[in-house]
Amino acid sequence: MKTSLKLTLAFFLVLFFSTCKKDCCQDPTNPECENYDPCYGKTRINSNFRVRPGDRGFKPPEDWCDLIPCDTFSETSVRFDIPLNNPNNSTYEWQIGNEPEPRKTNKGFEVDFSDYLKADNWRKHLSVTLTIKTPLNSCMTQADDTLIQVTRNLYFEPFGYSLIKRNESFASFKGYFTNEPNKSVTLTLIQQMIGNFRGVEAPFALTIGLKSVDTLLHPVTHLVEMCQNYKNSKIKILFPEQNTPKLSFYFSYIENYFINENKIRLIYEFKKPTGFERYEFIGDRI
Repeated sequence: MKTSLKLTLAFFLVLFFSTCKKDCCQDPTNPECENYDPCYGKTRINSNFRVRPGDRGFKPPEDWCDLIPCDTFSETSVRFDIPLNNPNNSTYEWQIGNEPEPRKTNKGFEVDFSDYLKADNWRKHLSVTLTIKTPLNSCMTQADDTLIQVTRNLYFEPFGYSLIKRNESFASFKGYFTNEPNKSVTLTLIQQMIGNFRGVEAPFALTIGLKSVDTLLHPVTHLVEMCQNYKNSKIKILFPEQNTPKLSFYFSYIENYFINENKIRLIYEFKKPTGFERYEFIGDRI
């Protein structure tokens, strides 16, 4: 009886998983699925090339620093990278402004625009045209699909967005935390260049009004990783603040994104001994 029961159970399990493999697998990129399509996502060329501030010889940002794309720059150096997920045999030709010859490379490269900007070209647009050529293949059989050209205009602005504006020492924003969108709160950010705060000597930065944190002292340390563009910046604290944990509350990460010049999105993260905490704030300058 037990043997018969085991065989029946095994039969139903095999039948269930066989049926599920056929009926439940709906991934067109998986060869084992019934709806597998070998050309899924491969019938069009991605023309969205990537630009970001240049590294200037320093270590490039890690994978965690995936900035929100922006074509406005307040830096003089720009890094160019090819679009993602195109065929390996695609080739790329870059025409940057009025350069006499296009650049032909599939690898990322960096351009220093210092001389261009010194020639009174701040607050002006610079066209960048990328031509992508791809040989015909089983997924791309139309010649029109294999020659793609896209133009974008970079814009150079000498002063980027800043939470605390030039010649000011603080800024306040009225808004809400995303987990309590109906509760209005005000965050005040302070940049102090002289004096001290509870025994910590300036310069330092403070945030007042965070949830569960009355006054947050931004860690007084240079052991950070940072990446930024015109609208988005991310700072990761490499080591917890050892000298002032009660003032920095084990602050580990901050990100800001400018929705526009006066509307911001801020993310604070803390790695406390009691656990991980994350706060996301959206507000307008007041």
